[in-house]
Amino acid sequence: MDLHSIRIRHGWQPTNMVCPCTSAAEGVPCAHSLIGHSDALSYIDVTKDVARASAGIVQSPGQPNESWSKGGTPDHTHEGREQAQGAPFNFDQAAPEEPVDSPTQDSDHQTIENQQPSHEGQSLPGRMGGDLVDEITVSSSLMQTRPVEQTRSPSTISNNEQSLSAKSQAQIRSPALTTHSLTSGGQSILDAPYPSYAFPSPYYASPDALHGLPEKATHQAYTNLQEACLVKHFINKLAHAFETTDRDRHFSLVIPQRAMFCPVLLYAILTASARHLTRLHSALSDKPVEFEGTPLPDLNENSAIEYHNICISYLMEVLNDPKKTINQDALIAATILRFHEQIDTPLTGWDSETYLSVLRGVIESQQNESFYSLRTIHGPPRDCDIYASNNASLAHSACLIALRQEIWSVLLYRRPFRLPLCPDNDYSNLDPATDDYTWTNRILIWCADVCKFAFGGEASIIETSSRVERWKRLKVVQDKWDSVQPACFKPLYYREAEPSRGKYFPEEWHMNDCQVLGLQHFELARMVLAAYDPDLQRIGLGASSSILTLEAQLRRSTMRLCGLALANLNDQPGMVTAAVGISMCGEYIRDPGEQNAIEGFLNTLEREHAWPTQSVRHALRDAWEATRKQSAAFSISTA
Repeated sequence: MDLHSIRIRHGWQPTNMVCPCTSAAEGVPCAHSLIGHSDALSYIDVTKDVARASAGIVQSPGQPNESWSKGGTPDHTHEGREQAQGAPFNFDQAAPEEPVDSPTQDSDHQTIENQQPSHEGQSLPGRMGGDLVDEITVSSSLMQTRPVEQTRSPSTISNNEQSLSAKSQAQIRSPALTTHSLTSGGQSILDAPYPSYAFPSPYYASPDALHGLPEKATHQAYTNLQEACLVKHFINKLAHAFETTDRDRHFSLVIPQRAMFCPVLLYAILTASARHLTRLHSALSDKPVEFEGTPLPDLNENSAIEYHNICISYLMEVLNDPKKTINQDALIAATILRFHEQIDTPLTGWDSETYLSVLRGVIESQQNESFYSLRTIHGPPRDCDIYASNNASLAHSACLIALRQEIWSVLLYRRPFRLPLCPDNDYSNLDPATDDYTWTNRILIWCADVCKFAFGGEASIIETSSRVERWKRLKVVQDKWDSVQPACFKPLYYREAEPSRGKYFPEEWHMNDCQVLGLQHFELARMVLAAYDPDLQRIGLGASSSILTLEAQLRRSTMRLCGLALANLNDQPGMVTAAVGISMCGEYIRDPGEQNAIEGFLNTLEREHAWPTQSVRHALRDAWEATRKQSAAFSISTA
């Protein structure tokens, strides 16, 4: 199915934006727009019109006659649903204006894949509601931020929609007014007794348009072969990347099951898996994509776009509902789509951080600064009812991922830290927890505090005297850790680097990936504290020695990050965390052998995990070449 058909099917209307390609007609994307023209023609215009259309019937890729059945009462009439729910929600009602200051950006810093774009003139959402929906539009292959058209005249409705009756168009204009029950043998599966596709939780008794079985589901299976393979790929290859610090493994054990009844989750999973699987396969072969020996001839790079379009329309529906202050499914979907956004930068050309803005808006809507706190970071036990609407452990797991994603972006782009950290985290007297998961999550909180100290928060101003004291309080944590670290973080095996034998990274084995991630984020925080030491002498006698000492520390930490990651090669978060450290301090690697080892590490990350690294590799080569030229010029001048 081509992109234009997808747009028409989901209510997209042509705009005045024209692709610069001379072969492109107005309002219709040329073939190049699938991989380029990011600033000229939007990939899809996710507007309130799309959310309005998706609320009634949203079809899955390649299945033009299939739709999601909504959970709830089996009343199929427009009038009956209106009486049950009250007046339909008006998607065209403008949200109240709320000015938000734009964060500052450092435009000179290179990302792992591309330079971070300027956010000047863009607002970041600070609460849930219609204004957050206005932040989200899609450009190039994914997303950019720009105002959303809010009107849609009947004359602009597509030919497919002109054939709809007035009643059908009323259903499209209002969310959750259409219910399509899946039947088998004359009995509605939605009404069948548990456990035959029934909803044991009040969560699925809601008429919310985000919940229900896919109409293609039967008594034998939930999905078709391609989607089943993509869900399995998520469980087998991607879920662990989201639950490295989650002892209850929500993304492997809970979310795939929940997604079978929740389209926003299912399409988020399909989006991430389709992009990851096609990127991995494209690097290895020109043949059709396969999943564990099963050929998937219809799966290609456009498949992720189609799944993404549908997921976005559902996600916008959640964000457009002012009655919902938080929705665990939207929170989880945003974390999964953030992963997709990161690995998709070779197609988009830049990292818009759109889904981090969504996550921030959802989390800040709780107005609870105690969540990212040392006292509560261990989280609640896993809920027994995995379908519960208020699933506290699920929300906690998603917020832990959001914290890690925020730390990575702050370090890559040197921008302010935006998530609401607890302002009174006390690191002076930590109780001796023996659980490595608790310790790793504590380290993440401390690392986030270090990032906020170094790069600031939203509109944060710290006096010099307070800044020195704050640095000392954060440094105490590092000093205590170096003297007596928890027993669970002692390496299972350790060997120093041996450059003479071609082993440039130290070898350090640990018992699980959670321990590795904790140690890596501790090392990242160590690097930031060293670089932002208020006592560091930067000018005058002794400055050169101080700077050389700092560079040596940054080199050691960078090489250790890589050694930790390579001992756990299959762990994507560990590999990416090391790449964040390389992006920060890789230019201080002077030895040619070590430089080759760093490049090899980045190549491995892209080959094994489909994580884009080309831009940082080019930036490192330029930095290393500039250093060599400076050294050569200095040698000539002193000869």
